[in-house]
Amino acid sequence: MDTWGLFVPAAGLLVVTIFGFSTFLDASRNEGAWGTFTAVEEDCSGRGGCHWVGVFISDDGSVYDDEAEYDEGIGRAGDEVRTQAVGVAGELYSDNDRTWLWALAVDVPAALYVAWWFKVRRWRGTRNEQRMRAAGGGL
Repeated sequence: MDTWGLFVPAAGLLVVTIFGFSTFLDASRNEGAWGTFTAVEEDCSGRGGCHWVGVFISDDGSVYDDEAEYDEGIGRAGDEVRTQAVGVAGELYSDNDRTWLWALAVDVPAALYVAWWFKVRRWRGTRNEQRMRAAGGGL
């Protein structure tokens, strides 16, 4: 089972969620720029289901994004939702967002798998070295 098949996706998920984790925590603490998202069009292009693309304007006018994406509580174009912009432009979150829980649910198994993968590779390397020495191959 000397394959990179599961290691690469697990490590990739770990990296992506670790870099986004501070943003997720900020959203859970409602530390974003609060404002109104107005849905313009629904996008079902295959990125994990459908979401709405629209305009976000913060309450104080400091943040304006006409390509913002959001997917909660929207029924049709023109609907408005109170939301917060946190981190990277275009990322909107609801009140007391719980995305950090999903990130944690992904990170823990991914981290365990990556740690196990390195441990197994090290163990196999040590075992192979011992076999070579026993066979007189040396290193």
